[in-house]
Amino acid sequence: MHTTETIRRRAVQTAPTNQQVGQGPFLKTKIHTAYTPDRMNGKVYTGVKYAPYQEWGTGNKVRVPAFVKQMFGVDSMDWKGKGLRKVNLKPQPYLFENARVGIEEMFKRLETMGFKRK
Repeated sequence: MHTTETIRRRAVQTAPTNQQVGQGPFLKTKIHTAYTPDRMNGKVYTGVKYAPYQEWGTGNKVRVPAFVKQMFGVDSMDWKGKGLRKVNLKPQPYLFENARVGIEEMFKRLETMGFKRK
């Protein structure tokens, strides 16, 4: 739960603001967490339709870091689109980089407790 909340808090802090996207603080207010009933698994998510385009950009500016595919299974080609619109917005990462850092911090905490990575 600690890791999930840390990721959510950091995502809210770094999400684009109204000046950047023309949508007000809407994206920041729609970043949430959810947990399994036993609270052993959690996720950080947003249902905002434009969220992935803010994260990775649009058009020829799309950039999905390699770690995203390795850690989360998301490929940048999934977001390239079909070229129907010529809107090229640069990425404004706010979620996946914070998730990567939060997960690494969690592994370090577990290692100090004696757990080993596979």
